[in-house]
Amino acid sequence: MGIITRFFSSILSRREKIDLTIELGKYIEQGLSHFDKEKWNKSLELYVQHDYIESYFSLLQFLRDPKLENITTDKNNHILEFELYQGSKKILGRITDHDIDIYSDIVGYEDSIPSELLEVLLQENYKFRYAKFTLTNETIRLVFTGPVSLVPPTVLYEALKELSITADSYDDVLIEKYNNFKPINTQHIIQLSDKEVETKIKYFRLWLKNALSLTEKLGRDKRQKDINKGTIGYVLLATVYKIYYLLAPEGVLLDHLRRLDTFYWTSDLDVINKNEYLVGAFSELLSWTNSVISRSLYKVISTFSTVQSVRNHRLIDFISTEFEAARQYIIQGYSEFYNIIVEYIIGYLNFHVALKPEYKELFDILWRVNNDNFFLDLGFSVRYITRGKLNSFVIEYRLNKVLDKYKLRGKFKTSKLDYSSPLQFSQSFLGEFINMLSNE
Repeated sequence: MGIITRFFSSILSRREKIDLTIELGKYIEQGLSHFDKEKWNKSLELYVQHDYIESYFSLLQFLRDPKLENITTDKNNHILEFELYQGSKKILGRITDHDIDIYSDIVGYEDSIPSELLEVLLQENYKFRYAKFTLTNETIRLVFTGPVSLVPPTVLYEALKELSITADSYDDVLIEKYNNFKPINTQHIIQLSDKEVETKIKYFRLWLKNALSLTEKLGRDKRQKDINKGTIGYVLLATVYKIYYLLAPEGVLLDHLRRLDTFYWTSDLDVINKNEYLVGAFSELLSWTNSVISRSLYKVISTFSTVQSVRNHRLIDFISTEFEAARQYIIQGYSEFYNIIVEYIIGYLNFHVALKPEYKELFDILWRVNNDNFFLDLGFSVRYITRGKLNSFVIEYRLNKVLDKYKLRGKFKTSKLDYSSPLQFSQSFLGEFINMLSNE
């Protein structure tokens, strides 16, 4: 490495430390480096030996991320107490040599609880495998209880995950719907800076407006009606996934995005009607005030992810299929839609799959290339594009950092990347990403 190269690499390294403090997407537990399989195996062995307290303590140590401090424990006199964070909720547990008692207070309430909500909560209880909604005099609570003799670590892990994710998904939605409900145990939530909130609101509105403008334009072209309905679907879903990953919302906005995705993939309606529904939903989201949007923009600590990992062959099949669809737009002279489908591909995977950390960080480079202005407005100091041209030195520096971190040198061949334009870069990047998956 030459003196000039080392000099610029040193500058980029210092700037990157600032850039990487802003997190993208949601917490993913699978494959994280803090997981210690020895603690998991120890937990199983101790349980067989009927050393229940030590067994569960080892399980909690397995789940604990020292960087996040997502779990705290207190073990004394045959009693294990713990606090666990999942999004906006705190989960409390007390375990003795005989019993397990775990709960999370979802919301506080005054006066009475509407009868229709009581009915909904009762119906939800039949769907759960482990947790149950209960009521105290002041809170709606989600609980899991049981004798230690019937709850091995594998079951406790699943019970904790179900209770934690469910608790986190209910609080903001209930507070938004019922005036007499209030937040509870949310002191651990981290507020974003005013600049970050303002920037995210700005791009939230911009991306929605751009999507609606483009779908309206496509809808006017009756000659391409059958083709355009698919293109409109790409535009709308890519926008949902972009907002989800780049803005990383919580609360009510996150719930809306998840419901739009679920509707699109599970509804029996045809594509045209699905598109119309999402267009209406986008218009509704645009009507939200800045104050309402900002209530969903905050940072949380989590222990469990809400999505599952998949094998490489499924990633390859999905990326290859959609990648070919994107290339057809170029062949047919509609290259302006290519990057939309690229964002759909990486956005869909960020939304639906617990990607390995190395895959997530590689995709982040594509997000940067396609949305450099957004990152610069957030306060990122490193430009990936200058006057429409890719900064190949900057991008390759970041790429090599990821490849070195995860020992992927030689598996992802940087020499095959084309920096002549963002479109060519995305094409070559995804092609090489597929090759890397195939050779693992």
